[in-house]
Amino acid sequence: MDSGQKVRQRFEVRLGKAYWDQGFFNVSVKYDHLFGKDQKPINIFLGNEPRAVVGYVNRRANPNGTPRIMAPVQMKEWIRRNGKLGGTILVEVLSNGHIQLRSSRLRTI
Repeated sequence: MDSGQKVRQRFEVRLGKAYWDQGFFNVSVKYDHLFGKDQKPINIFLGNEPRAVVGYVNRRANPNGTPRIMAPVQMKEWIRRNGKLGGTILVEVLSNGHIQLRSSRLRTI
C-alpha cells in the first residue's frame, strides 16, 4: 500500500557495504534541504507496507552535516529483501518528515 502522499522528489541510493551491513543511508548535498534538523523523527514507508517505521535524521554523522537516515531493524531487513549489495534503492521524499523506499532496477557496480 502506498502512503497516499504526493512525491516531492526522487533519488537513488547506491547500497555500499556499510549501508547494506548496518541499515542506514546518507543523503547527498543535492537533497539535503528536503530533510529535517538533526534528531528529527522521520516516517519511513518500506515499499508497499501500509504503516511507516519511525527513524530519525542524524546530521552529526557526516562532517558536512548532510543527513544520515537511521531507522530500526525493519529498514535493514527491507533493504536486504528488496535491494542488492552494489545496487540501488529509490528514495521518494513525500515531506521533510516522510519518505518512501522502493526497489530500484538499476544495474549493479
